[in-house]
Amino acid sequence: MRISYGGLLVTVILVAALVDAPETPTAEGLAPPPPYAICSSGAQTDEDVLVNSLTPAENATVPVGTPLTFSGDSSAPLTFAIATSPALLSNPDIDHGAGETQPANGSSSTDSFTSITATAKPGTIYWSVSFSDSTLPECAGLTPETYTTPPRALTIAPTPESQAATPEAPSLTAAAAPAPLQTELKLAAGDFGVQHPLVVYRVHCSSRCTGHAYCRAYTLERRRRTPGAPALDLSPAAISIAAPGGEQRVAHRYTGAALRVLRRLARADGRLELHCFLTVSTESGTSPVKSATWLRP
Repeated sequence: MRISYGGLLVTVILVAALVDAPETPTAEGLAPPPPYAICSSGAQTDEDVLVNSLTPAENATVPVGTPLTFSGDSSAPLTFAIATSPALLSNPDIDHGAGETQPANGSSSTDSFTSITATAKPGTIYWSVSFSDSTLPECAGLTPETYTTPPRALTIAPTPESQAATPEAPSLTAAAAPAPLQTELKLAAGDFGVQHPLVVYRVHCSSRCTGHAYCRAYTLERRRRTPGAPALDLSPAAISIAAPGGEQRVAHRYTGAALRVLRRLARADGRLELHCFLTVSTESGTSPVKSATWLRP
């Protein structure tokens, strides 16, 4: 029997090629993806749907003082957070809470959250929405993970009414008639006498005032009232009080001839009676003349 070595060589090469050729897998032979991959894919799809359905829109403007509703579509319950900065969304300083689920829209449902404090004052606020994949069927039995949307900015704008200049109401104080000037003349209870011939009195005004005060002296001798010597009269003193409720002190010391008159009265057992008068004026008018009597031995 004759053997063709050429044919034998070709046959051996074909057999070897058939033995070394890789087997093409069929669809039925593919290994299924692990559970975590299925869960992650489903959660990512849900997050994409949520981000594309969020309202209000990014950088939207809403009027101050009106209730504001945030919403988004998701297969899982949503939680809303509102803060004054993106960094505070994890611990919101304005408002936060779970959304209220609306009727389902296909495989997803809409969750909404209404806040009153979000628009309490003008400015820029930030908000985000989060959900847990624990409620997704494809993530059952796996360690839950939380997905949070990127922060969104929202402008709270003042209303035209609040921006418009409000006419100032007439001042009740300005419209009302000024309070009448009140004055007071008080003679000091000093130890007045020949050894201390000093007369002191004070003037008080309820508002700014200018004017003058003077005193006229009378002597009482033998129980009769007689005009005193002109030297005992106190010449007018200028009164000028700049502050409301201010007070001015006036002092007069008897010397020379007036002091000799006082000494004569003392030797005669006479008495000195001072009648002091005050007249001042202010923006609201002139006060009535005030008087005070001072009787000293």
